[in-house]
Amino acid sequence: MPIFLGYLVAAIQSIFPEAFPETDALLRSSHLAPAEVFTITFINEVVRLPGDCILALDDYHFIHAEAIHQFVIRLIRQRPRRLHLVLITRINPPFPMSSMRTTPMQVLEIRMRDLRLTTDEMRAFVLRAVGEQAASLVDDDALAVLAERTEGWAAGLRLALLSLQGHPKPQQFLDEFKGTSAYVMDYLIDQVLSQQPAHIVAMLLHTAILDRFCASLCEAILGDGPSANADEFLAWVDQANLFITSLDNQREWQRFDHLFRELLLSRLQAQSSLSELAALHIRASDWFASNDLVDEAVQHALAAGDPVRAAHAVERNVPVALSREDRVTLERWLRVLPDDMKQTRPALQVAQAWLRHFQGETLTIDAVLSHVETLIAKGQHDLSDDVLRWVQGSVAALWGECWFVENRLERAIECSQQALKTLPPAGLFERRTAIAYLCLAKQAVGQLEEAEQLVAGELERAELQAGAQPAQLYLTLCWIRLVAGDLQQLGHLAQHLLKHTQHSRLMFSLILGARVNALRRLFQAHSDLVQGVAAVERHHDDRALANR
Repeated sequence: MPIFLGYLVAAIQSIFPEAFPETDALLRSSHLAPAEVFTITFINEVVRLPGDCILALDDYHFIHAEAIHQFVIRLIRQRPRRLHLVLITRINPPFPMSSMRTTPMQVLEIRMRDLRLTTDEMRAFVLRAVGEQAASLVDDDALAVLAERTEGWAAGLRLALLSLQGHPKPQQFLDEFKGTSAYVMDYLIDQVLSQQPAHIVAMLLHTAILDRFCASLCEAILGDGPSANADEFLAWVDQANLFITSLDNQREWQRFDHLFRELLLSRLQAQSSLSELAALHIRASDWFASNDLVDEAVQHALAAGDPVRAAHAVERNVPVALSREDRVTLERWLRVLPDDMKQTRPALQVAQAWLRHFQGETLTIDAVLSHVETLIAKGQHDLSDDVLRWVQGSVAALWGECWFVENRLERAIECSQQALKTLPPAGLFERRTAIAYLCLAKQAVGQLEEAEQLVAGELERAELQAGAQPAQLYLTLCWIRLVAGDLQQLGHLAQHLLKHTQHSRLMFSLILGARVNALRRLFQAHSDLVQGVAAVERHHDDRALANR
């Protein structure tokens, strides 16, 4: 449910960037809210959208989670006026369709029969697809044959026209063109591919493994062969208008239409060995990994049967997710990896420990850290030097947190200092976590001035560094001032903290900052109450003296 809703929010935010702040906060919270809370919050924020939008959910038949179905049903029934929902599915969704149909303007269904082209629509389609000169090949009799064989299916008609244009004997093609829809599509794809040069066919088949593609990705997939020219391939695809959808205004990213891609994949799998398919997926995985597109790098590595490669892609990018305080993405990466691998790879264990940190489960982290130390001591890893440093530094930082919570302050100071010495520059979130517990531990042992100087120096460096978000450091200063009882300075720091977290969308720090601010207000109210009671008592004493 959170992943699905996260994609919905991101899609609408591409139009209205400031929309859904409350839903966004729930998605990034360290504690998962109930599905009902997500649903109500989302619908309430849809009502407040500044304009209308159409939200299309393609391939809805792949959704199986009951919570998502209930969410969509609720959304349809609420009918928020700003949102128009379009569901595209190959099977009937598990919705109460009979009751929905009886409610005016709630559901409009477009079925297969509605999508079939009429004869007039097919003639217009032919003219637009191939032009007037080529359309002369399709007289009324030919059009009748095409209509019967494709059943008015636009995709089938497009493939038929491509085949007809390149066939030396058009009438022979029409005579042979028969069968059910499934066989028709199978026959047409054979006809289209048989008319293309061998290297174009190879390019079509090889790129069919990709959900989306761009020029440099095609180059990586096609390899270094003399006929593997990505620019030529993309130019041909564009000219042929062969079931391609552009994914951006610059036409940098494109994808094959789903049905056409499925047909190509079927051919590729029939013609290729498992090792050949794996080699294609590995090329794709390496390209995505080198371009920091981790989800797709993991997807293709697993498709290649190479979970170690998938693990490497995740391990290299855990610090990036941590720097964004992006718990949802980190959970998603770990979820798709094999369970036995997550138990035996130190970096993945550390990633799970950081997830527990986000979830406030500090008391359960120590067992994970001990296991990681055992794996490293036995040499049971294949980590690069940088990743190994990150693992060891993270372990030290998390031990610092554990020892602080258990009030073993000297151990907390020792481990936090070790983390600061070990962590690589990329481990910014991890470093600031170590600074936080180092400063709090120092304050607890009476070294308040040293703790403040440490975090202030780090904050000064962060302010001078482009992109170095200082929210965690302000949060540390807030905790120090809160423990010291300095409510005035705490209020000033809390405002800085909330400003930085809202601007940077660091939800973990934002939630903790809001809690700090709430505590400040609570303590301030308590202080005001104590002072008020004291003033009343003094006033009462003064009146008693005056009456004597």
